[in-house]
Amino acid sequence: MKEPNMQRTVDTAGTPKTLAPYLIRFTLAYLALSAITALIFSLLEMDGSSGVSAVVLFSAGFIAVDKFIRDHKRPPEPREQLMLTLHSFSIMWVISLVTMVLLGYLLLDEATRVIVLSTLSEVGSIWLIGGFIVLSLITFGLLWLAYGWMARKHYATLCKAGKLEPVNEPPHK
Repeated sequence: MKEPNMQRTVDTAGTPKTLAPYLIRFTLAYLALSAITALIFSLLEMDGSSGVSAVVLFSAGFIAVDKFIRDHKRPPEPREQLMLTLHSFSIMWVISLVTMVLLGYLLLDEATRVIVLSTLSEVGSIWLIGGFIVLSLITFGLLWLAYGWMARKHYATLCKAGKLEPVNEPPHK
């Protein structure tokens, strides 16, 4: 069934058959916010922090979920929350890895690359894997919050402000 003024189709329960528009929005927001913060830190000659990266990630998730809520007049259901989180998590890691490799080859000379790689190998694979797992869990958690808790809070705020008509059923908890 195709809804008027919407590019995607939904099933009879109103569940999006595709989350692509929201994942594209997440990707564009993540790229734009990352570039803007990198530019600001570069111009101010400051070092970035993991706190800023977390804000960028959470903000990109919020931008995507805001569109979802406005399109569907509800926050994502648990299955949609999981799918949005998993796909956004994958997108974030692909973008991060591609960016690191590209910047490594564009900005570092051969000697510096060798030093970085040898330092990484000296740190030990257990520490690198452990750090990767911890960082991944934090990242996943931030996205889960953006598509879950923050989505429900934003939905309630939009309803309270009169920008959305609340649905007959209360949003899931």
